[in-house]
Amino acid sequence: TRPLSPRIEVGVYRIAQEALANVRRHAGAGRVNVDLLVTPEELRLVIEDDGRGLDPRTAPDGRYGLIGMSERAKLLDGKLSLETEPGRGTRVAVTVPLRPS
Repeated sequence: TRPLSPRIEVGVYRIAQEALANVRRHAGAGRVNVDLLVTPEELRLVIEDDGRGLDPRTAPDGRYGLIGMSERAKLLDGKLSLETEPGRGTRVAVTVPLRPS
């Protein structure tokens, strides 16, 4: 197994940091799971909570965490997906392709 590039390490770390900060600040969650899977082809990070969820269409102005996480994923040629529903928690999944160095 080869190490991740510093660019990917830092980018994924910052996404995880923001997602966990959002859980702490907004979710009212009793539980949060963090799963990280690294294969030769991709890195996949999933952060899922059992909190209050949200309607992303009605997020208050001035909240740029989700936008920032999505932009960070794009900078890594990756994708971020958000699954959430009021009262049913939130799941943030990030997939980043890994290329041989």
